[in-house]
Amino acid sequence: SGGDYAVSGPGVQDLTNIFEYLNQGGRAVISSRRPFIGQSGEDPAPLADVVVQGDIPALVQDLPTDPIALEGGPIAVEPLSTEVEEGQAPDVILHRGPSSEAADAPVAFVVTDEDSDEPKGARLIIMGMSINWLPEDVAEILVRNYADWMFEDK
Repeated sequence: SGGDYAVSGPGVQDLTNIFEYLNQGGRAVISSRRPFIGQSGEDPAPLADVVVQGDIPALVQDLPTDPIALEGGPIAVEPLSTEVEEGQAPDVILHRGPSSEAADAPVAFVVTDEDSDEPKGARLIIMGMSINWLPEDVAEILVRNYADWMFEDK
């Protein structure tokens, strides 16, 4: 993306294409300061560190258990909300750490269709920050975990 949605969000056709892909069992990772899915509507708050949560062990294996400080210091981003679809409770991967405002708010979470009437294997990871804000060694592990989990049964 060229980031054209940074202020106004993606267009209707872009969203239609994304959701059609996911509804057919597609898999995607959205990593953005404004991921357009999972936005809480709260004011941006400084994000200084993140903490790993192990709801899905494959996504967090080999990651540090202590708070992970972001490269370059705090960055103001809108806290995420996991209220993406009524009746769904997404699995959280990362939370805001203790040095961040809005501590414990989710930073990254997973939505799947496994509890739907007709699951097709859709997997969506929403990350309310840029992956490159993490220390390089942590980012490499996280990206590897994301890829392995996304394609584990394909």
